[in-house]
Amino acid sequence: MVLTVLWGFFGLRKGQEHLRDLQAVRPVPLILTGVALAAGLVLLLVSLAHWAVTHA
Repeated sequence: MVLTVLWGFFGLRKGQEHLRDLQAVRPVPLILTGVALAAGLVLLLVSLAHWAVTHA
């Protein structure tokens, strides 16, 4: 599920692989995984910005 969401973030999955992913996943876990990964990315970026400001 995580790999499917990560491929979706980058938009690199096309063709048969994309169709196979769409048939294999359920919407609710996919959405929850996407929200969790997006929140993790935001927390990572905020932490990096905070670290850069305090150590500049």
